[in-house]
Amino acid sequence: MYSSTLRKMGRTVIDPTFQKRPLFFWLKRKNRVSEVGGRSINRPVQLVEPDTAKSFGRGATFDEVDPDYISQAVYYMKNVGDSLTRFWTDEQENTGQSAIINLVKKNIQITVKGLEKKVQAMLWATTPVGLDLSGLPYYIASSPSTGTIAGINRANYPLWRNQQKTSTGSYYTYLLDDMLDLKLDCEKYGSVDYVITDKGSYEAYNAVAREQKWITDKKMGDAEFANVGWSGTPITLDHDCTSGAMYMLDSSAVEWAVSPSADFKWTKWKEKPNGLDRTAQLVLRAQLIVDNPGTCGVLTTIAA
Repeated sequence: MYSSTLRKMGRTVIDPTFQKRPLFFWLKRKNRVSEVGGRSINRPVQLVEPDTAKSFGRGATFDEVDPDYISQAVYYMKNVGDSLTRFWTDEQENTGQSAIINLVKKNIQITVKGLEKKVQAMLWATTPVGLDLSGLPYYIASSPSTGTIAGINRANYPLWRNQQKTSTGSYYTYLLDDMLDLKLDCEKYGSVDYVITDKGSYEAYNAVAREQKWITDKKMGDAEFANVGWSGTPITLDHDCTSGAMYMLDSSAVEWAVSPSADFKWTKWKEKPNGLDRTAQLVLRAQLIVDNPGTCGVLTTIAA
């Protein structure tokens, strides 16, 4: 009963749960979910501005130089999981087929919810702890000139730093101007096509944008979460987002890398030694990647 219900309910429970999370929804919408294997993902990244081009005339020569513009950013895959236990006594106390099915469904839903909560916490952590996934605030930092990301020290390479702006003052007076200022800084290098923020900042934007009639958004109309529009760019709310922060993202720079064999997959049931209970795990092997942070930015300390 458990095995067949797991097979039937597996993705039907997991996919809608994570589809309701704005960052996952956006990454899937932009085809920024990739299947990878191995221990790590290595990406060539540009860390130095080119400076060897020149104007020239007839008979000119060019120096043969290796300016070493490209370096390797290394992103390590991480494992996350949660366990589901079939207790022998629970099964004996729920012997009817409908009772067992209800018990199985509820236990599956609880396990999925627990894993979702853990993944969400990691994706919004300022710094990954231990074996955790790397989160968006880790890559798009409030202090972008410090720290080592994917093996590269941001202090040494300005191109490896995200854009950052501290709120000028009261959101009612300055929010829209601050947003535009940050967006233009990001678009020196790329194109901002998504904004994600916390509840307070989302409410602040709605308050000031309503007067400008900038609320309409048609790009994420089927999303199962709050979203509005700003200059053609969707803005969504995530309750786990850093308080007082608004992240502006370029879809070409952000990616969710996942192992196809551990993409929220269930393991086989295993009997406990010297016992009657059985366990299975729901596992994920993945990593969030930002490989061009200069095209993304964060507006911080948004407040009344």
